[in-house]
Amino acid sequence: MISLLQRELPAGASSLDVGAFRKQLETSPSLSQMAVSGDTVDAALTHTAWAFLYPPQRVFLHAVAADFNRSQEITIPDVVRFLFVTTTFYFSHSASMPQFASLITFRDKNADEIFAIFKRRPYFHHPKNFNFRILLFFWLVSVAVFIRVAKIRKQAAAAAASYAAALTLTGLLIMLVNCFLTVFQPRFTLPMWELTIMSVTILLGAIMENLVSALPLFPRNRRRK
Repeated sequence: MISLLQRELPAGASSLDVGAFRKQLETSPSLSQMAVSGDTVDAALTHTAWAFLYPPQRVFLHAVAADFNRSQEITIPDVVRFLFVTTTFYFSHSASMPQFASLITFRDKNADEIFAIFKRRPYFHHPKNFNFRILLFFWLVSVAVFIRVAKIRKQAAAAAASYAAALTLTGLLIMLVNCFLTVFQPRFTLPMWELTIMSVTILLGAIMENLVSALPLFPRNRRRK
């Protein structure tokens, strides 16, 4: 396995076709002569992965940091474009993916027609320069404003602020774990975006609730007659 890996991943190479490597491994004459079972191959692959991942080397941690930093610069249009690009991947590999031919997405279409959908829809391209760092800054401002308003109104803020923080931190943690386990892809940022947007929405709702309840027309304890 190590010898095959050295041939498929020479010095200086930055990527490996895992699927092709697995097929070569399964059809290797050496393994066939040894009558190695699939479970043994899976166990060997697991041990090989652990040899790379633990203990983490500096070059590996540098790659993780680079991917995580890249995730903070990705915009929603970047994610949407990536989804269209990966969809058009089928048309250049249709021979190896015959099971997709009958799907309505690919039936009687070509790569240009699929990508034209992305080009024609303006809402796929906006906001252009709004990356996750800007959203995270807006989230921090929302947290600060919420805590300040709650303090002025003498309302408990710990529960809502903790929940909002937990959502955002969970999204960031999911992204970080992805950076450890696989090569970065823009679609991996979606949980991070979604959870942080939910967190901001909760904070803005809590801020508005505190502000509206401070108005004379909307007392918090007003009884309906």
